[in-house]
Amino acid sequence: MSTDHGVPFIATYSPVALAVLVAAFMAAAAALALFAMRRRPKRSVFDVGGPFDQYSKRVWPDLREGLVKTTYAGYATLWLTSWPTDRQYNLLPLPWGQPVLGVFGAAIVAVLWIDVAYKLGPASWNGWRWLRLEAEGIHWHTAESGETFRIIWRRPNGEYLFDTTIRDHRLQQELQAIRARKQRLVRTAIKAAISVALWLAVPGIVADFYNLMRPETANFLAYWEAPIFDWVMFLLAVVPNSADLAAAVAEELAYRSGAQFIPGAKVLGTRPTPISRKHIETQKAHGDASFVPAAEAVRRMAGPPQL
Repeated sequence: MSTDHGVPFIATYSPVALAVLVAAFMAAAAALALFAMRRRPKRSVFDVGGPFDQYSKRVWPDLREGLVKTTYAGYATLWLTSWPTDRQYNLLPLPWGQPVLGVFGAAIVAVLWIDVAYKLGPASWNGWRWLRLEAEGIHWHTAESGETFRIIWRRPNGEYLFDTTIRDHRLQQELQAIRARKQRLVRTAIKAAISVALWLAVPGIVADFYNLMRPETANFLAYWEAPIFDWVMFLLAVVPNSADLAAAVAEELAYRSGAQFIPGAKVLGTRPTPISRKHIETQKAHGDASFVPAAEAVRRMAGPPQL
C-alpha cells in the first residue's frame, strides 16, 4: 500500500472507504433482516412492549450514527495500516517512522471501533426486536361496529388488550408521516448532492488560480489546501450527509414494504360500516328499530315518570 499520505492517499481511499463500508453495512443489515424475519410458528404470548413504533424509531438514529462512525473508524484503520510496520513489533505501524505515533494511532483506532460497537449494538438489538414483530404481524380485535383495533398484548389463555386508536386517526398519522418523510428525503438528498459536488469540484477550481499566485504561495496551497479540504469535506460533510440520505431512503423503503411497526405505517383493517337509514330499515325486519327525534330518545331513556 502506498506510503504517500497526502493528496494521492485521500483521493484514492476516501471513495473506496465509503463504498466498501457502506456495502458491508448494507450486507450486514440484510443478513439481520433475513434471519430475524424467517418463518416461525405463532407465539402463544404476544406483547408489543409499548408503542407500536418504539423499536423502529430507535433503529434509524443509531444506524445513522453507526454508519458515520464506522466510516471514520474504517478510514482511520486504512490510513494507519498503510504505513510500514516496526521490525520488532510487526503489528505496530510507524507513521512517519515514529513508534509513539503508532501506539497513539492504534489507541485512537481502538477507541473509534469501541464507539462503533456502542452505537451498532443497540441498533442491532432494536432492529432485531422490530423485525421479529414484523415477522409476527399485527393481531386484530374486531368490534361489533366492524371497527378493527390492533392488539398490543395477549395471554396464552386468549385474553388480550388492544389499542383504542381508531382507523381514521391512524390514517391521519399515516398522512403526516408521509409528508414528513418526503420532506426529509428531499432535504437530505439536496444536502448530500451539494456536499459531494463541493468535495469534488472545489480543489480543481482552486488549482486554476495557482498560476496567478507567487510560486511559494502556490506550492504551499498545493501541499496543504487539497488534503485538508478533502479531509474536512469528506469526514464532516460527505459522510454525515450521505448517512442522513441513506437513513431517509431506508425509512421510505420500510414504509413502502408494508411494515406495520413503524411511525405512520400503512393503515390496514376494515372500515366500520356506517349506520344509515337503509341499515336501520333493514334491521327493522328483525325488530322495532327506527329513527326518533332527540327529545323522544331522551324520554325513552328516562323511562316512565315517577309518581
